[in-house]
Amino acid sequence: NIQLISRPTAKFGYNVICDNLTVAFTDSTSLNGNPGVTYQYAWKPALAPPSAYTNYSNQPNNSFTFAAYDSFDVRLIVRSTGKCINEDTIVKRIVLKVKPVAACSAVTSCGSLQASITSSASITIGSIAQQEYYVGNTLIGTGASFIYNFASYGSYTVKQVVKSNFNCISDTFFLPVIIKDKPQITLTTLRDSVCNNNTYTITANATVNATTISSYVWFKNNVLLANNTNTLTETNPTGIYTYKLVATSAQGCPGDTAVKTITIVSKPTATINATNNCGSKSIAITASAVVVNDVISNHYIIYGD
Repeated sequence: NIQLISRPTAKFGYNVICDNLTVAFTDSTSLNGNPGVTYQYAWKPALAPPSAYTNYSNQPNNSFTFAAYDSFDVRLIVRSTGKCINEDTIVKRIVLKVKPVAACSAVTSCGSLQASITSSASITIGSIAQQEYYVGNTLIGTGASFIYNFASYGSYTVKQVVKSNFNCISDTFFLPVIIKDKPQITLTTLRDSVCNNNTYTITANATVNATTISSYVWFKNNVLLANNTNTLTETNPTGIYTYKLVATSAQGCPGDTAVKTITIVSKPTATINATNNCGSKSIAITASAVVVNDVISNHYIIYGD
């Protein structure tokens, strides 16, 4: 019997893992009737000439750790161990893939539900092909930058996932985002007009969503007052006083300035004169009154009876 032996067929597979420089190679060579074969694996940078091949293994199944993420040619030569020396060669180009690094930042404004999110993701080899952003399991944006309107004030976590042109997916980047409300303030008092040297109280009614008020800053006629509460009690002489209040939230957001004007009115000052003409039972009475920051509404002359 004559056994026909053809040359072996060199075959191998490999497994490239993103962000891993070590590649496992698995032999699948066909012997084609040969009693056995020897193996010779070699590698070179993809653009290097054939003379640059470097042998690294004679094992059919093996692994090799490359020095950098790049493209490489891996060559396998199989030779028959029988009397007839036959050999076959196969070359495969492999690309070692690095994972992109996800990163992003957010810009928010007090009193706005809107956040402007900008990516700073990077990759050393290849390019970024896709960027996605999630809150929980809800996709809220894609691309290098976008603007998103949140439903309410509060704290959120934005998750960013980046994919490279080699389909390598980054680790998830978690970005805390605080959507900050700004305080809404009104100033109230029992009366806006008060008699001089009487005590009056101004109350600040401040509200803010998803946080608390941390400070109150009062001004009287643009002069800072030593008071850090939501009420201000004053006693002042005649004049017009303009009070301003700025309330700041625990998240550092100041509200719009609230303004209240209090008018301090003087007590009326009255004078009266009487003229008695000789030979007449009539007396001419002249009365007058003045007041500051108000008007005289009524005059009463009492004759003592």
